[in-house]
Amino acid sequence: MSPKYLPLLCLCLLCSCAQAPKTDFIVEQDLPPSIDQKHAAELNVELGLAYLERGQMIRSKEKLQHAQGLAPNLSMTHYAMGYYWERAGEVAAAEKEYQRAIQLHPGGEEHNNYGAFLCRSKQYTAAEQQFLKAMTDLQYTNAATIFENAGLCALEQKDSKKAKYYLQQAIQKDPSRTKVLSEKLMDKGL
Repeated sequence: MSPKYLPLLCLCLLCSCAQAPKTDFIVEQDLPPSIDQKHAAELNVELGLAYLERGQMIRSKEKLQHAQGLAPNLSMTHYAMGYYWERAGEVAAAEKEYQRAIQLHPGGEEHNNYGAFLCRSKQYTAAEQQFLKAMTDLQYTNAATIFENAGLCALEQKDSKKAKYYLQQAIQKDPSRTKVLSEKLMDKGL
């Protein structure tokens, strides 16, 4: 062999030695840390709702469906999908998603959200029942929102006595709402 080909031969030998042996199975190596699917689902819900507020229905639906795929047992993904279906005019599909959210986590937030949906659907008695269930969740930190929603729903029913009571409770639980809620009461002549 010619000495001028010696470096090329050495390079070929080194390359063939450096290759890993081929096997019919995959050897586990250091895998990257797993993705936090719950957190990824929460981020997709945020994106989906943001797209929904901008009227980008297709992108919203994609993100919300992706969120449900990442965390199908996270109540937030079902509430958000329910809100999507509600905005899309699919009331039956929306109700199913809101109910699924409550099945997964029967807490104050879920009952409040479902109650707000029922009120927007003019199912006032059922809405109030959901608000009352939400009020029993002492762990829910945003109780003022429940009372505000119940009060606004009572205003929709023209039940000024209930509306005044619930809205006063909302102000008591969160005095920063005083101005806005007082204006709403004045607008309705209460």
